Amino acid sequence: MVDKIGALLGYYTLSSYGIRPAELPPSDIVKKLLKYPLIPATLLGRLGVSREHREQKLGRLLLY
Repeated sequence: MVDKIGALLGYYTLSSYGIRPAELPPSDIVKKLLKYPLIPATLLGRLGVSREHREQKLGRLLLY
């Protein structure tokens, strides 16, 4: 996230990830997913907001 002049306000990193169904708590949904070896997911690696812009809820906005 940058401001109008291009200064960095915040950032996040995403990675592809896979979850084994056996690692999830038992549920009806998990039972349906057992036929797949891995369930695709996205992993949030890092989330940061510049010191000058803390307390402005920019991290929340980045998550949206």
